[in-house]
Amino acid sequence: MERKYLIICLRHNYWSRYDNLVFWGKNNSGYYSDLTKAGLYTKEEARRIADNGDCYISLDSIGITIKEMTALNNPSLEIKVKKTEKICKYVNVFMKIMNNKRDLKWGY
Repeated sequence: MERKYLIICLRHNYWSRYDNLVFWGKNNSGYYSDLTKAGLYTKEEARRIADNGDCYISLDSIGITIKEMTALNNPSLEIKVKKTEKICKYVNVFMKIMNNKRDLKWGY
């Protein structure tokens, strides 16, 4: 099965404003701190979206399997994902890489 990715929203001050992660919704439907409303994206989709200032992360990096994620399709559930030290380090490294990529593109 193809690996799936969540997209962590870093724009609109969501990253600095909340203790929980805020994700892109299903089918680009908005931003949600509720994991049950988060979209799952292919790596290509996630890369394209992350080029605009967000961060993608695989489900297994936050300790969730695809089977568990699809089982969360219950409207009475609301699941929040706390920012952990591991996730914060991941996001910081990811952003450094993306900034370096952008700088190389423009010759800085």
